[in-house]
Order: sequence, then C-alpha cells, then structure tokens
Amino acid sequence: MLNHNVIYIDGVAAPSGSVTDTVDQLQHDGVAWLDFVKPTPQELDQVKTALQLHELAIQDILQGRQRPKIEAYGATQFIVLRPARIIDNRVQTVEFYLYIGPNFIITARHEDFPALETAAHRLIDDPHLATSPQHIQQVVLDTICHSYRPTMLYLRDAIDDVEEDILLGEETAPHRVYELLRDIMKLQRSAHPFSDIINDLREDLTGELDTHLRSLEDRALRLSGQVDSFRDVLTAGLQLHTALLGERQNEEMARMTEAAYNQGEQAKKVSAWAAILFTPTVIAGIYGMNFRQMPGLTDSYGFTVALLAMLVSSVTLYIVFKRQHWL
Repeated sequence: MLNHNVIYIDGVAAPSGSVTDTVDQLQHDGVAWLDFVKPTPQELDQVKTALQLHELAIQDILQGRQRPKIEAYGATQFIVLRPARIIDNRVQTVEFYLYIGPNFIITARHEDFPALETAAHRLIDDPHLATSPQHIQQVVLDTICHSYRPTMLYLRDAIDDVEEDILLGEETAPHRVYELLRDIMKLQRSAHPFSDIINDLREDLTGELDTHLRSLEDRALRLSGQVDSFRDVLTAGLQLHTALLGERQNEEMARMTEAAYNQGEQAKKVSAWAAILFTPTVIAGIYGMNFRQMPGLTDSYGFTVALLAMLVSSVTLYIVFKRQHWL
C-alpha cells in the first residue's frame, strides 16, 4: 500500500514525515506528493489547514459517492475519477481523488488501488517526471488509463464466451448478457468522463505537457469507443438470441402443427372405417332382432339381398370417403 508523503527536489524523491513537515519543506523548494488510503477526517483536516485547501473538496472526499468531475478552486484543481477493475468476475470502480496545487499533488481513495504503485516507480525511474505537480498528475492519469486494460481484456473474453453460448442456445446466455451489460454501463460511467476531464486539463497547458495529455486524451477516447462497441456487441447478441429463440419456437410450433395434422388424418381414417363397418352392422342387427314380420325373411332371396345391401352401403361409403381423402 502506497500511503506516503514525498518531496521531489529536482525530481529526486526525498521521503518526508508528517503533513506539517512536508508543508514546511515546501516553503523552501520541491514538489510534494501526498497519498492517502482510507483517509480519516483528522488527516484531511490537517492537510486542509496546512495547504489551505477548499472545504468543499475535502467534504467530497469524506462523503464519497461522487461522479467523475473536475472543479477549480482558485489556483487548485480537484478531480474525481472512477478507475475500474475486476473483482470476483464483476466490474468494480474505485473512487479516486486528485487535488493539484501550485507545488503539490494529493491523491486519495477509500480502498486500495495497487496500480498507483506503477506511477510511483515511474517517477523514481525518470526524475524529469517529478519536476512539477502537472508532470506527476500526467503520470498518475496515464497510470489510471492503463489500469483499464485488464478489465477490457476480461470483458472481451467474457463477450466472446457469451456469444458462443448464444449460438449454442444455452439457457443461461441471456442472464449472462444482462450481467455484462450492467458491468459495461458501469464502465461507461467511469470511462466516458475521463477524456472530457483530460481535455479540460489541457486548456491552460502548452508544450510537452500538452503533448502528453493530448496523447492520453486519444487513448481515453479509444477506451470510451471500445466500451461502447462492447455494449453494441452485447445488444446485438441479445437480439440474435431473441431471433434464434423465435426461430426455435416457430420450428416447435411447426412440429406440433404437423403432429396435430397427422393425428387428424389418422382420426379421419378411423372414423371412415368405423362408418363403413357400422352400416353392415346396423343391417345385420336389424335382421337379427327375430321379428316374424320382416321384409325378405320368408323369401329365398332375403339373405342375398341383405348381404348385397351391406356390400353396396360399405362400397358406397368407401368411395365417398376416398373422394374426400379420408382414406
């Protein structure tokens, strides 16, 4: 954990003691970088008094839950950023504060941000970068921009995986898409203001610092564009999943319709044969009632006529059902 007070004299770091000692050294020479992790009200009150910081900025740091922004308080600037990182396979943002004065820079956050160690090592390796608060600020901002890379790589791989799940028809794919969309919306709120803040910082700068910040602004804009493209890909994937789901439902409905049609055809055949067999049964049933006075009972041709009636009725019904395509 960084959490240090450093005085840079001609770019060379000289670790300092308390905030009061650091301010005393600033009266003579150098540039101070004060870094706070989970700052207490007492620490912030001490640094506010020693460096004559604005009360509203200190309140923002203590209260937290600030949107990314840049505010000017006289000769000082107060910046709030929300760099992102992956924790437990979810995008999380860290509320990060920068306070830049004529000969000091203050960084603060309420949780650890290991990427800031990289900025400290860069200042040690290249003393030229520690000759002014603006140079240190540029290194810190560059480090924050670079810290998005692991998050972007994770989201790219996660989107590739969920696209494959969509094409395979996995049931969990839509839920995963919504989770990623929520992460990407959080990342958009973090990344989109970054380029605007850098653009505001460039207004009063010229020369080398402006060149570096212009390059950093370009990278921030590419970052925002990539985040937007991730959202577009996921939205298109969700639309594809809906289309594939509709197609599968249509195929299922077609199969059900075909099955119902086949069942209807079988029912018509059964009904047709039942009707064909029913008519001879009716005739046979009538002549089997053992009445004495019935047409044909006493005639020698009666049996033949009854059989012919059964045959003719059956053949007639068969022809009718055949023409109706029931058989």
